[in-house]
Amino acid sequence: MKLKVSWASSRNRRKENQDNLSIGEQAAFPEGIEERHISGQVLMDIREDNEVLFAAADGLGGCTNGKYAAARCLEVLRESFYSFYNTATETEAEEQTALCEPLHTCTTGESPLPVLRPVSQLLPLRAAFLLEYEEEAEPAPSRLMAAAMEARDALAETYRYVDGGCTLCAVSVCANGEVEWVSAGDSGIWLAHRGKFTLINHPLDNRYYFHKALGLPADPREKNILLNYMGATDTELHAGHFRLQHGDTLVLCTDGVDLNPLSRFLLKLNGSADQLCAISNADDNATAVVIRCVSSGAYKKEFFYG
Repeated sequence: MKLKVSWASSRNRRKENQDNLSIGEQAAFPEGIEERHISGQVLMDIREDNEVLFAAADGLGGCTNGKYAAARCLEVLRESFYSFYNTATETEAEEQTALCEPLHTCTTGESPLPVLRPVSQLLPLRAAFLLEYEEEAEPAPSRLMAAAMEARDALAETYRYVDGGCTLCAVSVCANGEVEWVSAGDSGIWLAHRGKFTLINHPLDNRYYFHKALGLPADPREKNILLNYMGATDTELHAGHFRLQHGDTLVLCTDGVDLNPLSRFLLKLNGSADQLCAISNADDNATAVVIRCVSSGAYKKEFFYG
């Protein structure tokens, strides 16, 4: 699957940029975004049996540690996500070594040949326990969810006694077009399919939209009050999956980017993340990641940053 990806982040009128983003293994800002404005684009060809991570985070406004919470969240998420296969490979190697122990010690001085022995002979009680446990246990979390859970726990521990936290919206894209998403807070994940825009992730982590969904009086001034975010002790991770098709556009953005009619019109004209941030709310940090699915054309893998 071939993807055309662009990203941008603007400080706008704020004193600092508390947003952050991560683009696969291409671009990351572990110390936070220092520049007033950053942007870039890359052409990706996702190979078989591979996954690419895209994420955006928004530090909580008014928190002295919001910028560092967003940076820390994406750093842990990225490291955990891309260390998944390395850990799995090491575990498989250890299991193979355990199953290739010799049956007996050789007394002739020659090294005995390794013999593959079934688990039932090596550890009969352990094997029976694992068989019973696997039938009752819940399925293990996916690669993205496991990374998000690690980031959630890291922030909950780091900001237990200090002021800080952030939102999170992240997706992993596979070569076959399968997309998994995870979010906490009010940063949005939008999908544009055949000209129709749909908000994919949970809209109720914000007090204004939560009251509106319940039919209660909703004060627009409460749009910046979050009920769920990374760094809280009881963070709820929302998750789901869908398939990305040829011509679809996926947008990850913080609340400083408003997908109003003008923004949607620009996206239909193949507008970039830089253009979305240029027409965003100037009173707030604005960060956007735009992912377009293109299945034709042989692209040379290039990377641009400015």
